[in-house]
Amino acid sequence: MKKLHPIPNLQLPTLSINDLESLHTICKEFNIEHIRLTPGNQLSLSNLDEADNQALIKKLSTVMKPMPTNGITSIHTCADCTTCDNTTLDTSQITAQLENLILPTPMPAKIKVAVAGCKRCCTMPLVRDIGLTPIGKRWRLSFGGNGGRNPRIADIIAEGLNEIEAIDLTRRCLVVYQKHADRNMRTSAFIDKFGLITFKDKIFPKKESS
Repeated sequence: MKKLHPIPNLQLPTLSINDLESLHTICKEFNIEHIRLTPGNQLSLSNLDEADNQALIKKLSTVMKPMPTNGITSIHTCADCTTCDNTTLDTSQITAQLENLILPTPMPAKIKVAVAGCKRCCTMPLVRDIGLTPIGKRWRLSFGGNGGRNPRIADIIAEGLNEIEAIDLTRRCLVVYQKHADRNMRTSAFIDKFGLITFKDKIFPKKESS
């Protein structure tokens, strides 16, 4: 197989059959031989001709959607909560709010977010920078996970959050991280250095931290 190249700034939503046919047609038009879907819902394609890149991206944007531009690198979420018997909370609305969340930029490093629709955690929220997991009909927020070379289980920041509270706390976590982390420091290394108690003191007003 020839080397695959990721398509920047675009990610795949849930595709209809018509969307899939359109994607197939576009790839044939540009002589793409191999397609890979990355864990972050991006496409990696073979046989990319630099001269055709912009035309290809323009065509792909008709079936793909822009990635968040707020400093969040990727959002891993359940593909379709309506068809999973284990779903306890729909992830679509909170994912859309995360994509539109206003954050200070640039972030010190990559921010990978995972939203799970049930406690099975197929999207692996506990090894992401930000994780949202349903506990009953409320959200649990975790921070500082990493699944790479130095794996780390995320710290539980709060539980029993409604959707508005979960989004607000996500923003507060990332604001503190953006302000205090060194450049290129992932959240896992940051929370180990900064300290969980200090971190919580920063994100929770004094009246909430008692």
